[in-house]
Amino acid sequence: MPYAPELKPALTVTLPAGGYVVPAAHAAWVEPKLATQGITFQRIARTVPAAKVESFRSKDFQFRAQSNEGHQGLTAKGEWKPDTQDVVAGSLYVPVAQKNVQLVAHLFEPAGPDSLLAWGFFNAHFEQKEYIEDYVAEPFARELLAKDAGVKAAFQERLKDPAFAKDPQARLRFFAERHPAWDERFGLYPVYRVAGLPQAAGGAK
Repeated sequence: MPYAPELKPALTVTLPAGGYVVPAAHAAWVEPKLATQGITFQRIARTVPAAKVESFRSKDFQFRAQSNEGHQGLTAKGEWKPDTQDVVAGSLYVPVAQKNVQLVAHLFEPAGPDSLLAWGFFNAHFEQKEYIEDYVAEPFARELLAKDAGVKAAFQERLKDPAFAKDPQARLRFFAERHPAWDERFGLYPVYRVAGLPQAAGGAK
């Protein structure tokens, strides 16, 4: 029997300097969960336009085949990147500088096995609602290849992947994602990381 004197985590993440922002659209159901766990948070009183945040987007996600306790689980691969997003009044700011910081991380880091994302609470953001028909995407693709050398080079690079080259739907999707009608928020995790409390925040809860 091997002796393991200390636990070695299989997954680690670097937390934000400030905390997490939960948009107002999700505040009503997230707030009681935070309060039940004794997690400190603040409600943002006024909208902060174009706030500097980190956002998490995923193109590589999968819904679990079987539900668990009434939840359809989700795994999403991606990374946090600098971004600007409007932080709407009524959003919640959850700082990492608190005694329950480990629980905060488990709830809001997408890779966490028991995160709110993994339990399927944000599935609607990863369900494609809008589609671009093939008869629209095909002429757009030809037009884009003819006028945009950068897109053409990127497409040729993708064609080096045999699976992509053999998949007509994947090839059309490459161009559909560049169409003006494409939903830019598809696959965007609706929780942001911030370096500090956004301006115009209200009192602590």
